[in-house]
Amino acid sequence: MPLHQLSAQDRSMFEAFILAGGRSSRMGRDKASISFLGKPLMLHVADALRTAEATKVSIVLSSQSEASDLAGQPAISDTYVGAGALAGIHAALKASKSRITFVSACDLPFASAELIKRLVFLCEKSECAVPIQSDGRSQPLFAAYRTEPALIASETILKEKNRSNAAGALTDCLRTSFLAYEDYSDLPRASLLLTNVNTPEELIHAEREGNLLSETDDTDRI
Repeated sequence: MPLHQLSAQDRSMFEAFILAGGRSSRMGRDKASISFLGKPLMLHVADALRTAEATKVSIVLSSQSEASDLAGQPAISDTYVGAGALAGIHAALKASKSRITFVSACDLPFASAELIKRLVFLCEKSECAVPIQSDGRSQPLFAAYRTEPALIASETILKEKNRSNAAGALTDCLRTSFLAYEDYSDLPRASLLLTNVNTPEELIHAEREGNLLSETDDTDRI
């Protein structure tokens, strides 16, 4: 049965975490709190997760000393400090109380609630569900994970002497289902949904896209 035909009762419960502890070296400042179309970049992701009916949305920081500028957002910190994105995913899985955990980077301003729902549904049949971008690359930092097996796998990787901090190392260890771009290209603005912003130039370009979309929406309402 297609996901859009499922009732609310048929959809899986999941907890969500936003990774906000990166160095943001290319941006030159904290990406999570950067204003994007009038509100912090990370809150665009949080709004999509709440619309997708996450039971709880929390922030993952890289250390306990790192403070979040976003009041009201529950926060946790990495156990393996300095181990990159995989450490953030591990912290999310360790803190999660749900069978399925959704993990997202903080810099995806066009994150889609419907895409989140499709990934969570797909994760029921595997241990991880990862979308494929329009350029053919996978995006493990906007993905659904079965909490227990993913926690065990991430812990194992991080404890290795020559550990890899790439999130892809985790998906390689799990029964991962990939959601092809063609399987969500029916969604509005599908090619933009996994757009991330790493530099000031990318931020400017994304805001231009966002303003154009807002103008189109306003025109459609007339």
